[in-house]
Amino acid sequence: MDYHTPILITGATGFVGSYTARLLIQQGYTQLHALRRPGSQLTLLGAAADKITWHEAELEDYFSLEAALEGIDTIIHCAALVSFAPRDKEKLLTINRKGTQYLVDAALFQKVRRLIHVSSVAALGRNNHGHLISESSKWEDGRLVTNYSRSKFLAELEVWRGQEEGMSVAAVYPSIILGAGHWSEGTAKMFAYAQQSPTYYPTGSTGVVDVRDVAEAILLTLKRDEKNDRFLLNGANLSYRELLTQMTTALGVPAPKKPLPKWGAQLLAIAEKIRTIFTRSTPLLTSETVRASYQNYVYDSRHSEETLGMTYRDAETTIGETAALFMATREEGSGVLGL
Repeated sequence: MDYHTPILITGATGFVGSYTARLLIQQGYTQLHALRRPGSQLTLLGAAADKITWHEAELEDYFSLEAALEGIDTIIHCAALVSFAPRDKEKLLTINRKGTQYLVDAALFQKVRRLIHVSSVAALGRNNHGHLISESSKWEDGRLVTNYSRSKFLAELEVWRGQEEGMSVAAVYPSIILGAGHWSEGTAKMFAYAQQSPTYYPTGSTGVVDVRDVAEAILLTLKRDEKNDRFLLNGANLSYRELLTQMTTALGVPAPKKPLPKWGAQLLAIAEKIRTIFTRSTPLLTSETVRASYQNYVYDSRHSEETLGMTYRDAETTIGETAALFMATREEGSGVLGL
């Protein structure tokens, strides 16, 4: 493929998709297409929005996808719903699994050659505590598996089905993605939380990766153009105490000092559930996020480093740059890191 190959990005108005679209345009790709809903905000794309051919389509609408994919060579599938609220269980399955099924079916109909799927470490096996989690870790259902994890795993089954039916497929698996975006959405909300100088921290650990590194890995996977590629993307393994300490330090507020017992977090999740019933808002804490934040997950990114040549940004640098942008743009509602 070359820089004039028709490429379509799903989720280009969102967090990962917008950074990916900006990077591809910066690198010289000239035939970039993307999906959008009527009234979608293009804030995160800036001037790049004018260099994209837009198609009004939704993952839940097969025929709109079929029309949008005519003449496309490669899809970069970034669109997904991320939620840990129990009430969103069916919505997660509709958007993440069913939407991916429709996308694959439409791509096969239009003879799209290649699909790069942005999955998640949540679609990998994470039940063997103390062991490094890699691309080869087998997903298993169980008590600790979230509805989001199930939806991403089922979405991935649809993607690999597409390969069995003729497409070339690759997948990337980011850990928790950090960076600037809409400050009231996704992981960007963590900076608003950290600015409140929380006293307590959960006792688990996780992996983090810069959103710009995720976009870079997608670009390198695109250029490599190999079937069956699978890359776990992770810049650092941190305890939640370390993560919150780096955030609060960057924001200039006191760091958390005390571990929060799991039962205390569970009580907070119940209180948060009651609050959101009356306010009809998105919960900041749920029973699923409590379970996850008391597990110790350690991720192995060596395959992406050795095969793609990935070099990951230091987590403290990512957090520092994002925190500075948060303080400068929080009143505007969103911010975008330079590539």
